[in-house]
Amino acid sequence: MRDIKIIKDIKLNIDEEEVLRYQGYNRKRVKNPNQNILQITKKEINRGYNLFKSQGIYSLIKIISFASEGSINLENELAFRFSKSIINQLKGVSHYPG
Repeated sequence: MRDIKIIKDIKLNIDEEEVLRYQGYNRKRVKNPNQNILQITKKEINRGYNLFKSQGIYSLIKIISFASEGSINLENELAFRFSKSIINQLKGVSHYPG
């Protein structure tokens, strides 16, 4: 049986600029959004933090090998495909959080 870990109280940050970008604001087109929009955005971001309780669950899975075609072979015949840049970042690790 796997050792399953539970993570509680994960600190999340809602990025104000990202919220504005999803609302259609672009720094190249609009240097300074309307102050009312900024105030509402900040207020709603703060309200958003009360709408969720961030938690996670994971277990470590042993990495058997890194395949040349961009996949990682894991124990129990599991495999994940990743881009070469992700594979390069994972080189040298022994376990994958599954």
